[in-house]
Amino acid sequence: PLYRVQFYEGLSADKILYDYDYQKQLLTIESIKSSLEEHLKGKTINEAINHVKDIDFYGENFLIERPILKAINGKGRCVLLLDEIDKSSEEIEYTLLEMLDEFSITIPQYGTVKCPEDMKPIVFLTSNNYREMSDALKRRCNYLFINRKTKDEIFEILKMKAGVSEDIGRGV
Repeated sequence: PLYRVQFYEGLSADKILYDYDYQKQLLTIESIKSSLEEHLKGKTINEAINHVKDIDFYGENFLIERPILKAINGKGRCVLLLDEIDKSSEEIEYTLLEMLDEFSITIPQYGTVKCPEDMKPIVFLTSNNYREMSDALKRRCNYLFINRKTKDEIFEILKMKAGVSEDIGRGV
């Protein structure tokens, strides 16, 4: 499978790493509310907190896997495309360093998700030099610079893939 993250200004970590299903959390609370009220009747606040502490609202049942977490969750090998990473904020770039270095993500309420060695994704990063990438990110990558296609190469691609006539192909 291919997991793709298209970077853009303003993209936040919860859109690419993980998030919690707040609606499911609220629905769960609502569904157990009457039962809890009955069990907690007459208890102090501390007793009530101790009674409900085993309900894990930040466990796997409520975790939403975004593309990067899906890529390293150990459920299968995949390709992860981090497209136009240079359009991300420096904050997002630094957030990705743990994943690119150790293929793991630390989720504060949940723990660390570490990809098994044999399930590590193949990761491609693309950049259009929108901004200079950090040295820390560069150290974790191999580079391949691809020159722009010439007019003749574009024409050959159009002819081969789209089957256009020579007049149309040259016009494009």
